[in-house]
Amino acid sequence: MKALVRVECIGDNHGLSPEGQLWWRFLDRLTGGTGSFRNRYWAAEITGLDPRYKFARRFLLCKKDYRQANSVGTRGVYAYYELDEGKVYEVSSPRSWNRTDRYFCRVGLDGDIITMAEGEVLAWLKSRSVSTSTMPPGNG
Repeated sequence: MKALVRVECIGDNHGLSPEGQLWWRFLDRLTGGTGSFRNRYWAAEITGLDPRYKFARRFLLCKKDYRQANSVGTRGVYAYYELDEGKVYEVSSPRSWNRTDRYFCRVGLDGDIITMAEGEVLAWLKSRSVSTSTMPPGNG
């Protein structure tokens, strides 16, 4: 099962000239269109533990929707991220100019997005490493 997470790209083009906006879009595409090049919004698959950042992440590509954008693109631009069942994700989602929500989640059997506590993510990683370490070579 798959699910989509919708995140508003608040301030995406804030304070940039039209030329600067074009340059920034070019850089975003050059880096794979993750939306994480300089933004507060992103979604990433949790792939393991990291000594510096606590969790190792693989940032996801997004599809942007400008249909509800204001004239300067600072509000109403949405990024959509596709999430797969069986994986855990962290999402950074701006809610206002001054507030950004960050949360862990997974996709349920019915396609719903289920939020998770950090402890649940750690337990999931631990159970995943135990199940893969007991598999015979070549079956992981």
